[in-house]
Amino acid sequence: MNRERIAKCAGMVAAAVAVGLVGVGCAGYGNYPNDEGYRALDSPNTPHMSEVIRRSVVAAVERANIDGRYAVRLPATMDMTRRQRVLDAIDDAYAVIVTGDEATDLPEFTVERAIVRVNHAEVDIAIPVEGMLWPDGTEAQQLTTYYLKSHFGGWSVERMRTWSVGVSERATADIKTAEQELRESAVAEEAETQSSDEPPF
Repeated sequence: MNRERIAKCAGMVAAAVAVGLVGVGCAGYGNYPNDEGYRALDSPNTPHMSEVIRRSVVAAVERANIDGRYAVRLPATMDMTRRQRVLDAIDDAYAVIVTGDEATDLPEFTVERAIVRVNHAEVDIAIPVEGMLWPDGTEAQQLTTYYLKSHFGGWSVERMRTWSVGVSERATADIKTAEQELRESAVAEEAETQSSDEPPF
């Protein structure tokens, strides 16, 4: 094997390793809130978790197009820096950030759940339904799931699913299925990447 081919192959191997390291550093595993029996991090303050929440909230707010002031309820344990990043990303003077049990009489977007599996993620957000009230007089919400994927430029929303009004949270069985599908997608893409990056000899 001549020196030119050796150098080319070495470069391809180095690039493959670099891609692997970028994937590990930029993503990971996380559940919010964490389900019993899972060892994934449940902090909304990790880089990947805070970013998928931020991007999903922005997508939800833009789609709902609420007229007037509204609240965005973030995880109670999200730190002030990351809360401010969400508010800055929304870039709307009518938006108010609340957490935990803070009371508000405004239409409310509520982050219910976030699941991250390497370079795939799902975020559940309850979105206000204008003009519809629950029996107790509070404004109705509609659960929406945002599906995200991590690219070299960061996370982006790939698609969404709107659930029936009245569904307050996804069933446990559905959550388990979602987590399994995310893991399988991540493993399949990693295997495909490794196969395409193998040196041609």
